[in-house]
Amino acid sequence: MKKIILPVLAAVFLSLGAVFLVYRDAPKGDQTFKTSKKIDFYIMSYKKIVGFEKTNEGAKKRSEDKVKLGEQTATHNLQPASKNNHFFVFEDFAPGPFPRGPQTVVSLDIEKGSLSKAEYPEGPITGAGFDGNFYYPMTSQPDGGSVHKYDKSKTLKKQFKFPDTAGNVMHAAATDEKHIYVLNSTMNEGDKYTHNNLVIFDKKNLKKVDERLITNASAAVANSEAFLDIKLIGDKFYLTNTSYRLKSNPYEPTPQDKLVILDKDSLARKEVSLGKDEPHKIAVSNDEKTLAISHTNDGFDPSMIISFYDIGTQKISRLELNESLMENYSTEDMLINVDFDKDGKVWILTWKNLLVYDLEKQEKVFGIDLATYDLEYSHLLALKKK
Repeated sequence: MKKIILPVLAAVFLSLGAVFLVYRDAPKGDQTFKTSKKIDFYIMSYKKIVGFEKTNEGAKKRSEDKVKLGEQTATHNLQPASKNNHFFVFEDFAPGPFPRGPQTVVSLDIEKGSLSKAEYPEGPITGAGFDGNFYYPMTSQPDGGSVHKYDKSKTLKKQFKFPDTAGNVMHAAATDEKHIYVLNSTMNEGDKYTHNNLVIFDKKNLKKVDERLITNASAAVANSEAFLDIKLIGDKFYLTNTSYRLKSNPYEPTPQDKLVILDKDSLARKEVSLGKDEPHKIAVSNDEKTLAISHTNDGFDPSMIISFYDIGTQKISRLELNESLMENYSTEDMLINVDFDKDGKVWILTWKNLLVYDLEKQEKVFGIDLATYDLEYSHLLALKKK
């Protein structure tokens, strides 16, 4: 789908340990489910959560519990962002044209086997950051938007409100020990074009310490590029650029296939062409040496392709989820999320399949037909990493 990012369009994030999911109209109340040391991963749909043990033959079901969530069908915009086995997830949706009001947060702790819900005071949520202790949801509103700091008990600690003259859209965020780095697209009053900024906040008090312009790819670009995700690894930011608009044709987005690399201090820019348009979410291997980049995928323009970028060698490879890899292949399948285990294997959840893939050997390890466990259209792969 050729996406145009508007202030009313919600964006993304994903995965486990404590998992935070944002849904509209999700039923309230605490729920529990079984845990076990034998369980290596969970798959959760809107109605159940199933625990599996990884075996030499593939996987063995160890538990199954009913859950109640608000949305029946997941989208590819559920995407892992984890620290210390804790995860933040919310669903991309656009209840418009100008959605307001609270959104429900579902907190899932797979160590304790508990699921609880709370409400955000504002919406829509368009992006988020998570550092393992606090999560930083960002809302976009016609009158400015805001960044919040919540602890894992869903208690609001701090809030920063952008000026009401700024039409802010915040798509993603990255964190380090001291700061949260927010991708911000804005058009202030009197501006001819929108701009991309990197807004830097002190994590402790959520005070803005800097706001820096991300220079466009070239002088021919009319307004902000559509950056959809950001990851901070060492002294570099990694961003996906799905499209931009040219001054010669400012009303039509030009699809891009770029992974953009920014120096943390200078924001000096380097671009890598992935060879496939509309890169979307980024998953990072445990050793922080490999990026798995999913490409925009929806029912109108299906794409079951993942690009891999080796940070050390700068080599690019691609994996197409074709009939030879999937237990239940379908042209109507959809990529939901990608993650890495501690051994570097790639775990891929789609609407209809779970695939575990050995990237080094370029071969399938095992797969699961989700229909076998009544798990089609699942929302979450929660993979233990310890």
